[in-house]
Amino acid sequence: MNYLLDTDTCIYWMKDINSVSNKVREIGWEQICICSITVAELYFGAYNSRRVVENLTRAEDFIQNLPVVPLTAPALRKYGELKQNSVE
Repeated sequence: MNYLLDTDTCIYWMKDINSVSNKVREIGWEQICICSITVAELYFGAYNSRRVVENLTRAEDFIQNLPVVPLTAPALRKYGELKQNSVE
């Protein structure tokens, strides 16, 4: 795996934005993964939407096709710190 997709890129893929779809196909699925934070954010987005069932299905279909990289406790702590700083 050489590419770790962020949440926005995953959403663009699920919305079939051509520039993202073309790039992902060019790279090849075998080179792509997502991290556990991205999984959590995709679920949050689905639950926070007006079409919960539809978006949960889309998120789960997407997630099940990619390796999910687990994050270490220090990485998760840093995420929390950075996320909080972006709220201020």
